[in-house]
This record gives sequence, C-alpha cells and structure tokens, in this order.
Amino acid sequence: STAATASVTGINDVTMKKPTSASHNSEGRISVVIMYRTPKARHLISLWHQNSLKRTDPGFYNWMNTTRNDFGALDALGMVDLILGHPAAGNWNVVLVDLSGVKEDGWDLSSFIACKVMHVECDSETKGLVGLSAEEGPILANAKKYKKPPDVGEEVLERIEVVLMEYDCNYQHLFFDDKYKERLQILYPSNLLQLMEDCKKRTTPYPPSRKAMKEEIVKIVLASDKIKVIK
Repeated sequence: STAATASVTGINDVTMKKPTSASHNSEGRISVVIMYRTPKARHLISLWHQNSLKRTDPGFYNWMNTTRNDFGALDALGMVDLILGHPAAGNWNVVLVDLSGVKEDGWDLSSFIACKVMHVECDSETKGLVGLSAEEGPILANAKKYKKPPDVGEEVLERIEVVLMEYDCNYQHLFFDDKYKERLQILYPSNLLQLMEDCKKRTTPYPPSRKAMKEEIVKIVLASDKIKVIK
C-alpha cells in the first residue's frame, strides 16, 4: 500500500521525518507526512486483504460484519487532527498529501517525498533526484494489484465510498480554520478542497464518529443479499 495507514489511536504510531532544508515548516520542527488515499472503498478492500491472510478467512461481507477493526487506517484526516491537537506534539508540523493529485501529476511517491517535502535537489522534468538515471531511480517492490472481492458489486462499493467521504466532513476545520495554518501544509489539495466545499453545502447529517461511520457501512453490507451467516 502506498498510503500511510498508521492507526490514529496513538501518537507513537506515526512515522516522523525531519526536513533536510528550509521549507514551509519552521526550522528544527518535526514534519509528519500523512497520505490521503482515494478511492476510500478500495482502501477498505486493501485493509480486508491485509487482515485476511488465509483461504479459510471470511469473505468481505462477513468480515465487515464481524471484524473488530475500527478502520483507523482509513482516517487520514483524523490522524492529522490528532497530531495537531495533541499537547505533546506542539513542535510537530503536518504535511498532508493527496495521493490522487500526486499520481495525476506523474510523480513516483518516494521521489515526491524527497523532492517536495524533504527538498532534496531534483530535476523538474524527470521528477527525480538530480544525478540519478532512470535505472538508478526508485524500485517498485511488493506492489500488489488491486483485486476486488468477486462477490462485491460496484453499487455496494459506491455506497460505501459515499459514507467514507461523508465522514471526512468532520474535519472541515482543518481547511477553513486559521488555528493550525502555520503547522499544516497540504500538497495537491484541489480534490480535498472540493470535498470540503461540498461538505459546507450539505444539509443532511454525516457520520459524527468513526464508530458511526463503520455502523453505516455494516448496514450497507447487511442490506445486500450476499451476506452469509458464519456457523
């Protein structure tokens, strides 16, 4: 998986990186890089694959109905909110990266982090480190092709996607409040900003917590005719 999937249950779960040169973040501060990954339903399926390692493990529908996983790995904005609001992390800055924009612009993720976050000297045309040939560039390893569960229809995934995106409306303050503007940098923010603008226009409620979000997804699963009772 290319996305940061640390749980938001603890501050020590987050990988930390120090800037190598002057940047948006104040000198001497720690920068925490967090990836925002979409489509979120595909990320959820990836989470299912990671938690179902045996052929005897339940299928996606039954796993959704029985798992104790709280889906913290999907809550990138919750991770941002946790760090910025944590009293022990007052000298930490956050760099939030929308992966969809990174991919649309043709970046390799590791090169993007080196060039745009750590400010290593890079070639703007090749979008790689200066002095490295294509053969010496990033090596793609342990990459797994997306594999949709065979019994999960696109309509179900679309409904799950809506719930996951609605949940992110809880974090509008990260984008419109000036409280953390000196500590939060958002790279390729266009899709995220559009989502937040849509959230502002909403007239219906959205899941107020991760628990509520999971409950809504389970309802979608239970409403399908694919669910089977595990005996």
